[in-house]
Amino acid sequence: MNYSNKVAFSIGTGRCGTKFLYELLSHQPNLLSHHERLPLEDSFYRYAEWNQLKLEHSGYFHIKAKAVENDLEKADFSFESSAYLSLAVKPLFEKFNAKFILLVRAPHAVVTSYHKKGWYQNDLVISDYSKAPGFQPKMSLKHHSFSRIVPIGNELKEWEQLTQIGKLSWYYQALNSAVLKQFEGIPNSHYKVIKLEDLDYQKYLEIADFLSLKDKISEATFHKLTAKKVNTLSPSYKFHKWSETEKEEFFQQTRNINKQLNYTYSSEYIKRLSTSPKKEATASIFQRIRNKFN
Repeated sequence: MNYSNKVAFSIGTGRCGTKFLYELLSHQPNLLSHHERLPLEDSFYRYAEWNQLKLEHSGYFHIKAKAVENDLEKADFSFESSAYLSLAVKPLFEKFNAKFILLVRAPHAVVTSYHKKGWYQNDLVISDYSKAPGFQPKMSLKHHSFSRIVPIGNELKEWEQLTQIGKLSWYYQALNSAVLKQFEGIPNSHYKVIKLEDLDYQKYLEIADFLSLKDKISEATFHKLTAKKVNTLSPSYKFHKWSETEKEEFFQQTRNINKQLNYTYSSEYIKRLSTSPKKEATASIFQRIRNKFN
């Protein structure tokens, strides 16, 4: 089957807009859009790749191919949005000539959102640091043991000493850095980095052109969709509540990736983030995100 200009994936850390993009493109004519289609299989692949396990993945990519082919029997384009695919760039490109959208969001926003979800709130149960950690207790879903990646080897012992904010900040830089590194191995024409804060209608049109989508969603439909709350949490432990240690760990862990993604934390901006916000009326996801940066 010829997959050219028919398959694309949206990837990232999670809590960065991947579910919104799935929701947006599900309204696209002649396109089938999915969010985390195979959470167990996909998270296990990411876990195996992160931990450099020597596994043969032909069966996994056979499953992915069947799912894409089923889409293309019904529509002209197959799109999947999933953070679990963030370490599968090269094989998915080689299999489908796929295009990729890396969605990113300001690190403090991603960290506070994952803090609300409880990522890394429990101590890791491990005794042999020369091996990858297996299933963990207190996970609500089986694939969560695979999706919460951690450092490898001696770095893991140092990571365990971090606060929850520090651990989440490590995840943000580790995952995004790994995706950018993979992009170096595919043509520039096949990937795009989009900031969630910039995802307005004009940016959507750029995405549609990048994916070679002929039909476009109307601006009215776009604004109707962005007015909805899609996969949003209201973090209770925001930046202004963080301890000095947590802030120090956050900036230490995210310093390099902030430069790569062009997220600037000026002294004035940090001061604004450190001030307890007044209670505001409920706004759309993009209004609330932009308010943080304006």
